[in-house]
Amino acid sequence: MLKIKNALISILSIGFVALLINYSGAAINGATYGMILCAEKIIPSLFPFTAITVFIYNGNYLETLLEGLKRKQQIIIFLISLIGGYPIGAKLISEAYNTNKINKKDAENMLCCSVNVGPAFSISVVGALMFNSTRLGALIFIASILSALEMFLIFCRKFDNNLPLAENKSVSISDNFVNSVASASVAIITVCSFIILFSTAVNIVKIHVGNVIIKNTIIAVLEITTAISEFSNVYLIAFLIGFGGLSIFMQILSLSRSYRPNVLKILVSRLINGIFMLCNVFILLKLFKVDTPTISNGYKASFSISQGNIIFSFLFVISSLCLIYILKTKKYCGILSKDIF
Repeated sequence: MLKIKNALISILSIGFVALLINYSGAAINGATYGMILCAEKIIPSLFPFTAITVFIYNGNYLETLLEGLKRKQQIIIFLISLIGGYPIGAKLISEAYNTNKINKKDAENMLCCSVNVGPAFSISVVGALMFNSTRLGALIFIASILSALEMFLIFCRKFDNNLPLAENKSVSISDNFVNSVASASVAIITVCSFIILFSTAVNIVKIHVGNVIIKNTIIAVLEITTAISEFSNVYLIAFLIGFGGLSIFMQILSLSRSYRPNVLKILVSRLINGIFMLCNVFILLKLFKVDTPTISNGYKASFSISQGNIIFSFLFVISSLCLIYILKTKKYCGILSKDIF
């Protein structure tokens, strides 16, 4: 079985390399689009939020607000994931597992309900840009919260009672800040790498697959950002937002590699979440009588190259790599002035 698996992976990898060589122009354009997307949107909006949430979570600053609640670690992660966007929940779960705040079983269950679309994407991109309706975008965001709660009741209703957790150690602010920024840098670089890779594949499909149904199906499975620009049906878009596509799925697996969750379980949970999203959007639209305008003809999933943002993103990557190297080689004493200099 292992030989068959390795052979299949090898064949697929060689096939993808052959596509890159044969359709090099489309591949380069797709990769360029992915890099611009990361530089213009992903890094400026996601990195600061990721660094702040990791800093707050690792510093145990929210625990005093939930004192007395059982499984407060899981509750904190779940609440932050509702507003943080797709990778935030997976990143915090990994942080919690690596610091012995939750065990593998709970981490895997939390991963099924804590990877959600954020308000910026659902309201600003889908609502305002695509459908010219922030109200519709707000309803989609509310539907995502309801879907997360439904997933929580299915997968996280009961947590593992066998929790040999270590005591929370006091962490200095300087150590926490430096480690949180480095951790967020690794997460964002990982996310951007997958976006660039899948953008390359999507552009090849868009240019060289003639059948519209097959082309749109492949795009929908691969990458959500490009997929939603190809469809005008709000219910289909709701399902795609809940599912996330293979790009989000691979980002989840990458961020959770420290505890190796069950791949099939996570994939099924994404499909269930997509179905919940579709049903919730349908119900909310019927209850609140929100018009579903046709998709804006002016919306395209494209971004202009801004020299300032490109320079910022380049400096971000270089700085992140330097920071990660320093963390691996330098010892910290817990005094901010000495740790910095």
